[in-house]
Amino acid sequence: MSQMDQHPNLNREPDGQPPVGGPPPFGGPPPNQEGKGAAIASLVLGIIALVSFWYPIVNIASLILSIVGLVLAISARKKGFVGGMATAGLVLSIIALVLSGIGFFTCTVCLLCVAATTPLW
Repeated sequence: MSQMDQHPNLNREPDGQPPVGGPPPFGGPPPNQEGKGAAIASLVLGIIALVSFWYPIVNIASLILSIVGLVLAISARKKGFVGGMATAGLVLSIIALVLSGIGFFTCTVCLLCVAATTPLW
């Protein structure tokens, strides 16, 4: 006969109810989630910036979005968030920043060349 069979109220409160706290959840406490919001935002902004850099006027907004996504990804990593979202947001923002920068400056140079060769009258 086990000890639990001999003492049925061993793990119970005096009124016979189970303990209020209960056992701890599996795996212990949840990991540090500080910076998760910034990581998600950087991933979303990196995706939007990477998709939208193709359009001539929108690539200016894509340039700004990629810079904000880059700042958020770095912020999430500094806060200690360990996960693929922050890394993916960082990589996508860097790629979008480079491509948006190239698109922005080539469109600007093209517009300046057209404006310089077009007569004003």
